Amino acid sequence: MKLAYSAFVLTLLLVGACVYLFWQGYQDRSTLQAQSSRMAELESKVGAIEGISGSDAAPAGGADAPAPAVAEAQDRMEKARIAAERDTLAAEKEAMSQQIAALEAERAILERGVAAAAAANQIQSNAGSPTSPGTPSVGSPGVTAMAPASPDPRASAGLPQLPTLPPLDPPPGLVDAGAGGSTSTQALPNLGSPAPSPGAPPLAAAESAPADPVSTLTPIQRQIQGSPAIGEVLEYISEGAFVVINAGSDRRVTEGDEFALRRETYLVARIRVSAVEAGQAIGNVVEGSIPLGMTIQGGEAVIMPPSGL
Repeated sequence: MKLAYSAFVLTLLLVGACVYLFWQGYQDRSTLQAQSSRMAELESKVGAIEGISGSDAAPAGGADAPAPAVAEAQDRMEKARIAAERDTLAAEKEAMSQQIAALEAERAILERGVAAAAAANQIQSNAGSPTSPGTPSVGSPGVTAMAPASPDPRASAGLPQLPTLPPLDPPPGLVDAGAGGSTSTQALPNLGSPAPSPGAPPLAAAESAPADPVSTLTPIQRQIQGSPAIGEVLEYISEGAFVVINAGSDRRVTEGDEFALRRETYLVARIRVSAVEAGQAIGNVVEGSIPLGMTIQGGEAVIMPPSGL
């Protein structure tokens, strides 16, 4: 409940910040348009002054006509003033453009934060919604959100399949007479092979014994299988790329901690904790950590990332 309230308050704050940034961007664009109009007006004035100074149709004389040197000096001063004002407006325009770009980037970040907070709030709302009596829900003791079984993880991870041994045919002389054969097990001494030692397992049982699965694991798979689990995945939200695990501050989980998700002897993904409560936590999936062809499912074991991986 505390996490749901915090997510709701955070969502309201982020929405307010987005609205403020949108209004600020609108004001900055209006100011930028006004400055652009002012620059266009100054450029037109500069063109008019240059046309007047370059004209050869100046008055021939008169008592009130200024001297050519004085008129030229006035023109130069006016040009310098307009050029300085134009440079100032250009610098302000560039600064306003950079500020607008920064505001757009900050608004995009806040919009992503609003989406993540809304998803977390939806998860808390679903977890706290009432259910019918006697119906277990996700988050109850001993109940986890399980997804349908996936194909063989070795095939999903691109690893070679283990070869299948062909069935063994019994050697001549070992056919059971009760199954329709004419030869009994009494013909064994006539096969020319030494008799088995006392206490040794039967030949058929020794040949059909399955191989030890531990011996087929690689050192990395043994390291992954031997890592102790601190919890399990309760739910995976693919839209927001984060998971809810049943380990929180009671197991010394803190924000920023990184863990790995294990399925049997394979790593499914890596997560980084972003929110922690007493009995659960939310972890964002590290980008690019999910192997090609695999998806996160409920019940994945949460372990410390193995060294070297």
